[in-house]
Amino acid sequence: MGSFAVEIQDIVKKGTWENWVRLRDADSGQVHLRLTWFTLSPDVLQLQKSFDPVAKKLNLSNAVFIVYVDAANALPNAPKTATEPSPFVRLSVGETKYQTNVQQTTNDPVWETGFCFLIKDPEIEDLTLELVDKKTEKVLGNLMIRISRLLSQDQMTMKLQKFPLKNSGFDSTVSLALQLKAMVKGTTDESNHLDQTVPVQPVVPAQDPPVENEKLDFKTKVAPPSLDEHMANILEPVLKPLDVDPDVIETVTRKRNVERNNLPEFDKFSVQLTLRYSMQRQLLIAVVHKVMNVPMGNQSDLPDPYVKLLLLPDQMKMSKRKTSVVKNSVNPVYDETFEYTLLPSEINNRTLVVSVCSRSSSTIFGRCLTLGKGAIELAKLDLSKAVTDWFELENIDCDEGGND
Repeated sequence: MGSFAVEIQDIVKKGTWENWVRLRDADSGQVHLRLTWFTLSPDVLQLQKSFDPVAKKLNLSNAVFIVYVDAANALPNAPKTATEPSPFVRLSVGETKYQTNVQQTTNDPVWETGFCFLIKDPEIEDLTLELVDKKTEKVLGNLMIRISRLLSQDQMTMKLQKFPLKNSGFDSTVSLALQLKAMVKGTTDESNHLDQTVPVQPVVPAQDPPVENEKLDFKTKVAPPSLDEHMANILEPVLKPLDVDPDVIETVTRKRNVERNNLPEFDKFSVQLTLRYSMQRQLLIAVVHKVMNVPMGNQSDLPDPYVKLLLLPDQMKMSKRKTSVVKNSVNPVYDETFEYTLLPSEINNRTLVVSVCSRSSSTIFGRCLTLGKGAIELAKLDLSKAVTDWFELENIDCDEGGND
């Protein structure tokens, strides 16, 4: 119906701005506005002074709570499966809820993301976090932090640290930095001594009413910020008050990216497995994720590979496990889970033999070709936690001689 513009700098200078304003493009009518500029202070005394009975009655906020979610470590695998989870974090304070992006297939996710909550009463409000597996929607761990804990901290700040997770793995943690800031009324001159870490937004100048029949082209007059500018505007105000140096974050991020990319060269015939031993259930759990660079063998067509597992020294059929067949692929993906009942004392004496085979369609009986094989000595692995790795296979181009 109408619009108006006001100089933000006027509000910053005066602290409070109140007026009746006439709307542009409206034939009649005015709006009464009362605008107040707040600065942010990490001083607990300023927080105590900022409590306003009128604001409390109107259910208004008097503080900003900043949460920086850095990473999590040693998360458990998704329930009822041995596969690595695809975790994200749900955060909530009262009715306000946020969540991070999803990190695919990892027990050590990294988010490096900041969030801000408006706080009405830090004495009674809590931060609740849930780490959730996207694939199963199961909770991998949770944490509750009373915001009142920050009132006794220097500058109402908890610098970046690890918090142990509840209902999670034995060593599962999430790394957070937290700060509470009081919203203090006043002009710029009155609050120069306060810590001003949230930059003032650019002033939007008041414009004369448009000439009649003039059409405003917002696409040309208002340039949208770039993605880098948008992320900088979000992260810089969050990182500065938490004493998290953006240069340090950039260095850590670069190091993490190198670690993520430091994977084995996949020009070799390899299989990706996850192995772990459940002491409680007395089960060896093996997950066949995928195979890379399956050789063609003597076949002219693409192979139809599948993976066989055999737990030595048991040569009986009951120890054999087999994935489904993936048609016409040299890089098949399975993500299939198999279990072996074993006593803890038997683990160190077992060897898992992994074979990649392909059914040959050249004969009426569909004979089985073994394309590669590898042996994994379980005694060399720490199976008290899930081990996910690539295992190189030896090329074998021979006929097994029979149906499988």
